Amino acid sequence: MEKATPSVELFNQLPIPSLIFELETLRILEVNTAAVSLYGFSLEEFSYLTLKDLISNLELNKFLILSGGVQINEEIHPLRLFTNQSKAGQIIPVDARGRKLEYNGQPCILLMLNETKIADSENQSDSRLRDKYNPSDNSVLENHFESGFTESFIQKNEKDQIALLKSVISHSNEAILIMNSGSFEESEPRINYANEAFSLITGYETSEAIGQTLGLLFGSKLNLEESSRLHQAFENWQPCEMVFSIDTKKGEKLLINCRLIPLENQGGTFSHWLAFLNEVTDTSLVEEKLIQAKEIAEENDRRMNEAQKLAHLGSWYYDFINQVSQWSEETYRIWGLDPSIEVVNFIDHEKLVHPEDWERFNAVINNAIEKGIPYKMELKLLRPDGSYKTVNTIGAPVFSEDKKLIAFRGTTQDISDRILIEKELKEAKERAERSQYAMAQASILAKIGYWDHDFETNTLSCSDYIFQLFGITTRDEALSYEEAKSYFHKQSQEKISKATKELIENGTSYDLELKVINSRNEEIFVRKVIQPVYNEKDEIIGERGVLQDITEGKYLQELNREVARMVKIGSWSVDMVDQKVFWSEQIHQLHETNPKIYVPTLEEGINFYREDFREMVRSAVENTIKTGEEWDFEAVIITAKKREVWIRSLGHAEFEEGRCIRLYGGLQDINARKKAEEEKSRFQETLENSLNEIYMFNADSLKFSYVNKGAMMNLGYSSKEILNLTPIDIKPEFSDDSFREFVNPLIEKKTDKLVFFTFHKRKDASLYPVEVHLKLVEEANYRNFIAIILDITERRKAEEDLLSASERLRLATSSAKMGIWDWDVLNDRLIWDDRMYEL
Repeated sequence: MEKATPSVELFNQLPIPSLIFELETLRILEVNTAAVSLYGFSLEEFSYLTLKDLISNLELNKFLILSGGVQINEEIHPLRLFTNQSKAGQIIPVDARGRKLEYNGQPCILLMLNETKIADSENQSDSRLRDKYNPSDNSVLENHFESGFTESFIQKNEKDQIALLKSVISHSNEAILIMNSGSFEESEPRINYANEAFSLITGYETSEAIGQTLGLLFGSKLNLEESSRLHQAFENWQPCEMVFSIDTKKGEKLLINCRLIPLENQGGTFSHWLAFLNEVTDTSLVEEKLIQAKEIAEENDRRMNEAQKLAHLGSWYYDFINQVSQWSEETYRIWGLDPSIEVVNFIDHEKLVHPEDWERFNAVINNAIEKGIPYKMELKLLRPDGSYKTVNTIGAPVFSEDKKLIAFRGTTQDISDRILIEKELKEAKERAERSQYAMAQASILAKIGYWDHDFETNTLSCSDYIFQLFGITTRDEALSYEEAKSYFHKQSQEKISKATKELIENGTSYDLELKVINSRNEEIFVRKVIQPVYNEKDEIIGERGVLQDITEGKYLQELNREVARMVKIGSWSVDMVDQKVFWSEQIHQLHETNPKIYVPTLEEGINFYREDFREMVRSAVENTIKTGEEWDFEAVIITAKKREVWIRSLGHAEFEEGRCIRLYGGLQDINARKKAEEEKSRFQETLENSLNEIYMFNADSLKFSYVNKGAMMNLGYSSKEILNLTPIDIKPEFSDDSFREFVNPLIEKKTDKLVFFTFHKRKDASLYPVEVHLKLVEEANYRNFIAIILDITERRKAEEDLLSASERLRLATSSAKMGIWDWDVLNDRLIWDDRMYEL
């Protein structure tokens, strides 16, 4: 380093540890005496050091991030508390202030370092300086430097030196005064310059201090010794340091340490005094509080790290100017990185953010930087070990004093477990909702409602179906028991009261069939199944159960009875273990027995069959007992009143461990059907054996579906052959179209029957005259024509013979000149033949 000039001497004499380092290489270019004292390195040793030798890598990264907001030639920005290390290895907590400037043509940082003090009642000035800091007008200071040190500063980068000293003095936390020459008694040196710190400590404005002597502060409070020391220092231009008490403008008492330093001009003559004023504190107390503060800070950091670990929440600071991040330990853990990686560049995030989310993440960050706004987003991480994490990250902008965005700070929380839990909860909720919906639907389908009666409050908790059953609107508030009970029929209410009393007194459950008259005046039959509810003392405190709408079942039961009565079907069963027989009401009716007094045995049941059927019945029963094969037969029983009745019997067997334990089945009265079948059989026999031809054919296809024996005999066709023919095949006078047109009046219901004469063609092609009676029969699924055909061959022959005899008679009467007449006496009508008219 170069030999000190008067201006550099001023820089060296500043009590604030200060240094200048090159921003690119971090090499230290200048240090003052206070900095040498603070760190313990010599000037020569400092010439080989960089900022890395004073600050740990982690702290250096923090510092570089913070200093990124300092712009060239702008006002000094307060940075933040960070730790330095002295030559002896001692950790030094300092409060740094910096200014970016060009020094020797290179971008550099001027640092002014104040050892941190605990803010308490004994150290109020530091807090006032920090809270009220605002650079003042530096015009006086500029005049002093430009007039007193111009030449020397030109030799060593004049502008840089002036800017340097202006910054150091103007922004020092210590009160700095510059006074003109003169002795204490005679010329009373007066203040030419006072920095802002002087105003903050003493309360006097700079304009009030200019032109005043030090008497402004201590007046006549100096004792003889203090006055003598000051007198000698001013008279002999000797440096001096002493402690005395002063009054602030507000009248407060302050203990001040004052250091006086004489200044030479460029001609080597002492011309000014430089005074440094500091509040005095108990050094041992400060050191003790610093240790305590350090311990508290370390404990807070430990607790913070532990809390962040427990909460899976990490904090971070992102310098967007240099695009590097400062992370907490938990943030490293969340992102899956080793904390030894001190600097994480923004570009590294692209490898850590899941590809699906990178574009969105990048867009959000860039938008937040561009607009200086906070952001919050959820994204997925792809960690170096290949695992995934879902995080919620929140960022807030950090601005410099001049309102420029310099960084973002925020938190990142690992919400992977929460996302998994939320997913599981969502799935569980959906399952529960599906289950609840299914139960609700099942309740509606089964027509069952839940019922819970609290005896203490006399209120009900019930499902929606109960409200539906009563015909009232579902509501959130509890339904009163009395209101619910009012919907039951009066007789049902009496049943409920009696059963509830028994339940309360003896803990007896009940199962009742009741009638409800709902709000719409509908009659509903319900089944109420209830059981008691006990508390921990085994006391009955309520009842719980279900109500089921059995109206349809009730009606269906009645309908079944009615249907069974109408179709004459009854059920029976035989308990093969106890040898007991059970007959339904319809079975007793079939056998014409009294169900109140008659209980049959299996053998008695078999003996009701007519004697010629009994052996067949016994064989069927025994076979079912042995093999389990069902039976289905028709037979005749003789009732208790000696009537013969045709029945159809069906039987099944129930087995347990290979043994028949039960027979069951049904009996149907088929007597009417059997009689109808007999009548039908006789009618069909009559049709079959009729001499007339009888045909049935489809109205659409005209194909024969039935032809009796008389027709087949006349035509000479077999039954198989005739069923493949139509009326057109045996009626040569008709074509398909003409026949359909002929029968159309029947189809259009213009006439009920057609009677006509035609000829039928036999299989041997011979013809015979017939008289046809044709009718259309329509049923649900088909339309058929029924034709009854009379063979009129003999009638035609008789008619021809009669015509021939009539002709001969006519010729005879004509020859004999005779006439024939006929007198219808009843109608008084006379009929003549042609000859009579001639006569």
